[in-house]
Amino acid sequence: MMALVAAVGCAGPSRYAVMAGHLEWDRPRVALLPLENLTPKVDAGDVFTRILFVELTRSGLCQTVEPGEVEAALSELGIRGTGAVSHAQARELAGKLKVRYLLLGSVLEQGTVRRSDMELPAVGVALKLLDADSSRVAWASMGFRTGEDRETVFGWGREMDVQRLSAGLAASLVEELRKFTGTANAVRKGGSRK
Repeated sequence: MMALVAAVGCAGPSRYAVMAGHLEWDRPRVALLPLENLTPKVDAGDVFTRILFVELTRSGLCQTVEPGEVEAALSELGIRGTGAVSHAQARELAGKLKVRYLLLGSVLEQGTVRRSDMELPAVGVALKLLDADSSRVAWASMGFRTGEDRETVFGWGREMDVQRLSAGLAASLVEELRKFTGTANAVRKGGSRK
């Protein structure tokens, strides 16, 4: 059964998450695939992938596969586009990397938004956690942030750097995944949702 959770705040970042079914999660090895870049910025996908890798590794939520191993496996298997993979590609890739879960997605937006007298950075990302055994999407989330999302009065909290803005978005997406995996494990083990 699918549950849709939408959290949209007036002064906060926009996020949408979808969670499905049960998940076996005990700090598994997870392969983060290079994010597909759907923006005009040439390196937006690579930069956000690196930022997300750091946040995911730092979280201790899972064991992350070294990006060089992921790149080598993708190259060896001839997989070019990583925003979506077929069931056969997912199984082959997971087998080669000795993982059950693949984390993949797209950078949807990286640019600026005009606010009165200035331009502020903006970033948007869609992620999904794919169970390679079943080729089922276990979790998906989409988040957008602008430099004014955490602004209070007189410009306090305004973010002008796109990399720091991206790091904040990556951290919040990893936290959503942490909450989901904790909830899924509690339900799977017969506990209650908190």
